[in-house]
Formats: sequence, structure tokens, C-alpha cells
Amino acid sequence: MLRHARFLKNKENIMRIMSRHAAILRPRFDIVINAIERELVPAGAGDCIRPDGGYFVMYRAPNGCAKAIFDTCKECGVTVTTAGATHPYGKDPDDTYLRIAPSAASLSVLDEAMQIFCAAAKFVTVNKQISALIGA
Repeated sequence: MLRHARFLKNKENIMRIMSRHAAILRPRFDIVINAIERELVPAGAGDCIRPDGGYFVMYRAPNGCAKAIFDTCKECGVTVTTAGATHPYGKDPDDTYLRIAPSAASLSVLDEAMQIFCAAAKFVTVNKQISALIGA
């Protein structure tokens, strides 16, 4: 705690540090949010909850799709937080939510990962709709 107190010093210094931190993270969050809003919302393949802070973008898939999107992304080499991680005991009753943590990846890697994520979300959503139509 003493190291933190010495490093952070006062509220003004904390705000300066957090401002620099935000400048690094903002472009990463923008890539994720823009991809979801551009690719998935118009396709009816989910939406996102715009964060006011934190390290995650909350993606809301159509009901019953989050686990399949997670699995499809994993098969393609893209890792997101486990489906259900947003709920107690990892049990999302509607199988809807995934968290995306964009802070570690480079901008180019994140852009590519979001292309894969969006393709996976569309694929799973369409398959679910087809299954519902044919009664499978």
C-alpha cells in the first residue's frame, strides 16, 4: 500500500495516470464495439452493452447461442471469457452473455479476432434459426 501511495501521490496524479491508461485502451474497446454494432446488430446476431469503465465489453448473444459462439471462436483460435462467466456459478440461464477483454491484444490482432468473432456469432445465430425452423 505504501508503494501505491508513493506512486499515485494525489487525486490529480491518479487522474493523469488513468487518462493515459484510457488513451491506450479506448482504441481497443472501439474496435470491439464498432465491430459488434456494424456486423452483428444489423444481422440480429446480438448486441453489446457499452461499458462506462472496466476491462470488458459485454456481448449479448441471441438466447441459447453464447456457448456455441464461445466454442466456435475457440476452434478458430479466438479466446473470449467462458460463456456463463458473467453469472453466479457460471450458469447463464439464457445462454446469452460473453465478455470480451480487448486490453491485451494489439490493435491488428484484435481487429482480426473481431472479424472471426463476428463470423462465428453470425454462423451460430443462423444455425439456431434454421434449427428452429426445421424443428431440430
